[in-house]
Amino acid sequence: MTDKKKPKLENYLTYGILFGLLGGSIVSTIGTVLGYVFIQIVGAGIGLSLGMMIACVLYYYETKR
Repeated sequence: MTDKKKPKLENYLTYGILFGLLGGSIVSTIGTVLGYVFIQIVGAGIGLSLGMMIACVLYYYETKR
């Protein structure tokens, strides 16, 4: 009998959010250094959104098999 663990979407979203916010904070820091206020504001939001989207795509391909 083989018990395969099915990946959980929550785990993928958690890592996606964490790495997305990390990337967004780096982009916001670069925006701060260069003096671009718009990049400072939207850096974290874009990072969060992209991290969640990438996590969902990875989850889809992982469960597709």
